[in-house]
Amino acid sequence: MFDCITESSSLFLERCSEMKYLAVTDYGRATDEYIALATQTLAASMRILKSSRSCERELSAVRNALHSGQLRVEFVTALECLGRTYLNEVLRPAVRQCLSSKETLEEARPP
Repeated sequence: MFDCITESSSLFLERCSEMKYLAVTDYGRATDEYIALATQTLAASMRILKSSRSCERELSAVRNALHSGQLRVEFVTALECLGRTYLNEVLRPAVRQCLSSKETLEEARPP
């Protein structure tokens, strides 16, 4: 599993690096590549976050901005909202629950 994740991350980072170069040499192609990569990443995020209804609206806004080609203010704003919502409604509660479970386990442990 680690190898699969590492390879997947490596491919993603490699494509990001290629887009940086393309942005200088061929902006139009870089934009197309960015949209393709963002769409792929969004699809993966949808599979991961589908159990969490809290991010649905923000994911939809990101998807709509991406498909419309609005890669400026609307897209960035949608990504910022998604990040805030994910942090506040998914990540923080999960960390809080994990920490309270750990404290409960430590309290239950015999001396």
